[in-house]
Amino acid sequence: MNPVQIALPVMLHVDNEIDIFRKAQERLMKLGDSCGVPVEVGAFLLYLPSHSRKPENFAKQLANQEIHHLPIRLAETGVQRQNSLSYAPGDPTHNASIASDLESTMDQVARLRDLDPTAPEKLVVAPHVGIIAFDSIPPGDFSHPGFYAVGDFVEQRDEMYKRSKARFSELSKKASANGLHLALENAYSAVVEDVGHWQGQKGTYGLEYQVFNDLPSLRDISGGHLVLDLAHFAAMQNIPARFEANKDLVSSDSLFATLGISSWDEFPAKAGQLGDYLPRVRGFHFSSQDGLGIRVPKATEEGRRWGDGTGQDLTSMETYHQCLRWAQENALPVAIEEDYNIKPLTFNEADAFLGPILRSYKS
Repeated sequence: MNPVQIALPVMLHVDNEIDIFRKAQERLMKLGDSCGVPVEVGAFLLYLPSHSRKPENFAKQLANQEIHHLPIRLAETGVQRQNSLSYAPGDPTHNASIASDLESTMDQVARLRDLDPTAPEKLVVAPHVGIIAFDSIPPGDFSHPGFYAVGDFVEQRDEMYKRSKARFSELSKKASANGLHLALENAYSAVVEDVGHWQGQKGTYGLEYQVFNDLPSLRDISGGHLVLDLAHFAAMQNIPARFEANKDLVSSDSLFATLGISSWDEFPAKAGQLGDYLPRVRGFHFSSQDGLGIRVPKATEEGRRWGDGTGQDLTSMETYHQCLRWAQENALPVAIEEDYNIKPLTFNEADAFLGPILRSYKS
């Protein structure tokens, strides 16, 4: 039986993270042994923070990888804004002075992969669709790359969809030429978050609509090549319950408009079931998720309404086991995306998260 391939998010340009990763790697392999589950631990190159995509940090990553040769098992590009799939000439938010860095990130992943003697033949790298619609943006305001008023998105849906599909196809060809495999990570169609987080900008928490993250769109845009984020999948399933619980605050009108549906009866076909995703999966992300909130401050009204990480995990142990078994049987990587404390970073959260899953896995 294949070992379970666990991947931890490592900022290769941050020198001390490499030693921290090595210690966590040893711990998690011992944890697997104690549970009777063979585990290998590699690096997950996570390019969500904008600082990780700066040229000087690309150079640091290469210098460190030349020395340490970390085993790289999965990568994720920057997402949203100029890294949305629709952001290209012809898009109303396109700004020629603000370039997408999807291509440069893929080139960087390929260079780092070349310095890994254990690299898989086709290392998987995943973007998001990354297009976001807001009720709070005035109609006709296209000043923010990849951000749209709900009405403007609805009006231009077909053009955005065509651009997204064409862009993914174009990037897939580039990935293949670099010995990479492009797959599309699922998000969920309604999210409460601070959209400036990964750009290092402070803002307010609010509801947004991450479009084309319904199963039919994901499947079509990606050509059937997906990275399945279980927390995102569980949150997608939780959308109807959260909207019902918060109907005093929000209506479903904008959600339905962005999904192209007219009632909740049509929602299950958009969300899909686990079995619809698994045959198309090229890698997994595992983490706990208790609602539609991302990094929502704890013990706040927003956290109570939408989820702040303190509630019960929406993903069942049975689902974790099913996906872990699929990953093991098909030699697919599983990135652990828990909410890691970075002061200090230890990756201990991965041990706490994986322990119960691995201990009950074989039984």
